Amino acid sequence: DSLLFFRMGDFYELFFSDAEIASKKLQIILTKRGQHKGKDIPMCGVPFHSAEGYIKTLLDHNLKVAICEQLETPIEAKKRGYKAIVKRDVVRVITPGTKLEESFLVQKENNILMAVFFFENVWTACWIDISTGLFKSAKIEESDIFSMIDQISPNEIISYKREHEMRVLKERLPIEITWLEINKIFSRDTSLDILSSFFELNDLLDFETSQLGSMYLIVEYLQKNKNLFFEHYDIPETVDLSYVLAVDPSTRKNLEINISLDGEKKDSLLGVIDKTCSLMGSRLLKRRLNAPSTQKDQILKWQKKVTDFYNDNLITDRVRSLVSKIPDTERSLSRLIRLGPNPKDLYSLKTGIELYLLIMDEIQQLKHNEISLEKSSEKKIKDILRELDLSIEDEAPIVTKEGGFIKENYNKELDDIRFLEKRSKADLLDLQAKYLQETGIKSLKLKYNNVLGYFFETPISYRDKLQKVDEFFHKQTTANTIRMKTIALDKIEKTVLYARSSALDIELKILHELHQKVLDSTRIIMKMSKNISLLDIYSTLGFIAKEKGWCCPTVDHSKDFIIKDGRHSVVENTIRKKSLNPFVPND
Repeated sequence: DSLLFFRMGDFYELFFSDAEIASKKLQIILTKRGQHKGKDIPMCGVPFHSAEGYIKTLLDHNLKVAICEQLETPIEAKKRGYKAIVKRDVVRVITPGTKLEESFLVQKENNILMAVFFFENVWTACWIDISTGLFKSAKIEESDIFSMIDQISPNEIISYKREHEMRVLKERLPIEITWLEINKIFSRDTSLDILSSFFELNDLLDFETSQLGSMYLIVEYLQKNKNLFFEHYDIPETVDLSYVLAVDPSTRKNLEINISLDGEKKDSLLGVIDKTCSLMGSRLLKRRLNAPSTQKDQILKWQKKVTDFYNDNLITDRVRSLVSKIPDTERSLSRLIRLGPNPKDLYSLKTGIELYLLIMDEIQQLKHNEISLEKSSEKKIKDILRELDLSIEDEAPIVTKEGGFIKENYNKELDDIRFLEKRSKADLLDLQAKYLQETGIKSLKLKYNNVLGYFFETPISYRDKLQKVDEFFHKQTTANTIRMKTIALDKIEKTVLYARSSALDIELKILHELHQKVLDSTRIIMKMSKNISLLDIYSTLGFIAKEKGWCCPTVDHSKDFIIKDGRHSVVENTIRKKSLNPFVPND
């Protein structure tokens, strides 16, 4: 059920019905290549280097994309035989619920894959955001399924294609369900057997069989789509839905929690109070707002945390200023886990850890906002920070093929190789100066391309003059120029290219070592990111309450609902923006 992006050199190509679907959705030309059973094979393609934009468009149309990559070079394939075909395999299937790339994701929202499962008259759900590490599980009453789905707002729902699930879910869900065929009879033993490969068996024994079923569904789907990396995850957190206020979809819409009835976020409750300083905080605030707690003790605990910031403007301002500079460490970490090492995300983690440690110093005076890690964990992230600070360049690129992402003075062997390359490049310039003087051709230029390597180029009118110089030999003639080489140039070029290639090999080796150190501390970095999100929310609510003159409500177990001079935050905000009469408080 996926469109196959088949790598052919610098392009991804699609064939047959895949090509027909993609060409319409992407508005690209449908062409043909070869024949099958006497009929032309439809084909279309997109450039490899700009494929992300095309894939995003297809995902936005709720389609799935399977990426089939070349696993060897054409040269490696030819070693196996003159007509050998380059080895390829599907390395990943990207679906609406398994997006990781920054350009595919809505930055202030979670991207959730949810599994819904029914067994022995019990409904359960398990949901995961592989881009942030969010992973939860819950039992649900059948009557509450739709309010829970509306609350969590998944990007993709999966379920087994069985009669009861299809009858209950198919009619009323706002998004299309991915129905999976069940391959074998489900039982507690089979689910435990599979899941114990990823999680501790003793932890799994605490879950009901139906809960294990929804977890198994998630694992099976991610495994099938080659998006599985549970070695970095703890077991999903169990959510007791009785601790969360159930809000049916119609009520949620009319309360204008996430968007106004006009479809605008800025005129909703979330739009008014989301003054968070980080993307992580913004996502957590939305989850909290959509799942109001029914637990008095929990609410009072949160109130104390907000009050800490409400009472101290100076600390609030400092914390919010630091949080605003923190990159999205949740998604940086997830990309490093699933997509492999890249300098930009390692640098983002370095920045995040650095700022987190500064925030810890800032909030020491607050009573209720303790966010320190265990001593061993704190030591680990300080070690990672020191290592990344010494090694990764500040302007770290996403791609690695050009090198230059490891700092000088971090690795002696790398410094020596770079010095060799630098010296050889100076030799190239000296050689150019020498030939300029010897030939008297002022337009003689030293150039480089991937086909010829380094060469000298001059207008074609100097051809005869250059060919009389014994050192030069012809390489290429274009419409207006002639390109020549010399033995001396070849010799220096070999040294430059050797140094460049060796330097890149060393940089990549260092990058992989740094990447592994980060992966060894995945859970600590996830905990750090969660702490940042929480501080962002509490400091933001303290800041807004002070700015807007809001008070702290008294919450208890009584049925009394007493409001004195009440103000509707969304309505008041709308009136203020439209410069109408002042809002009149209500009792």
